[in-house]
Amino acid sequence: MGKLWPRGRAWENGLSTATLADNFCNRWSGGLRFLEHRFDGSEVSIEPDGNVYPCCIKTKLPIGNLVHEHLIDILESLRGDPVYEAINAGHPERMGEADGWDEARFAEESRATTKQGRPYQNLCIGCDRFHEKVLAPRIAAARERRR
Repeated sequence: MGKLWPRGRAWENGLSTATLADNFCNRWSGGLRFLEHRFDGSEVSIEPDGNVYPCCIKTKLPIGNLVHEHLIDILESLRGDPVYEAINAGHPERMGEADGWDEARFAEESRATTKQGRPYQNLCIGCDRFHEKVLAPRIAAARERRR
């Protein structure tokens, strides 16, 4: 079995040994090519409630909801946005460059302490922090534009 994402029971029980070098985003189950809906290999994660995420691990916030919007409209509305283009390219560490988060800041924001008190650092943590601190208003604005 490969490295475990820092989510769910793996996070709760301290089982994820993934490091900053383990880029889950640069895999098919990650955000790689999620915007390329016209081509094979484009994948998103859809929850039973209709929430859409660019990767299986799920970003901190959904990019849209299929109850209220069409999937292609959601994806097209994010094309050209530097954040989602970085995820699409498999480089989440670049997602904040247009917002003043260089790769060094992203790496620093990728640090956390596990429930067991151990230091931990992975790009998924940085992505969560960027969503919390920067993206919430951008996602809301994109939803409004799609209405």
